[in-house]
Amino acid sequence: MMIPDGSEIEPGFLLESARLLIDQGNTKDAEQQLKAAIRTFPKTSKTETAESMRLLAKIWIKEERNQDAAQALIQRAEALKPD
Repeated sequence: MMIPDGSEIEPGFLLESARLLIDQGNTKDAEQQLKAAIRTFPKTSKTETAESMRLLAKIWIKEERNQDAAQALIQRAEALKPD
């Protein structure tokens, strides 16, 4: 994800800001942050990527949408980093 000056936002910041947005009840923006975090975490950041996937799946399950995609994300997260 890019900020207006053209620099990249750190994926760890995206994950943390998504957590805050969820706490505030803003799941729409949290979803976008989590999707961006999942795309930008390096392959070596398996724990953080899996955590982002689980949070996104949790949003979808709670809001009763994208159920199949949520289950697929949970499976991918488990493959990356089991709980």
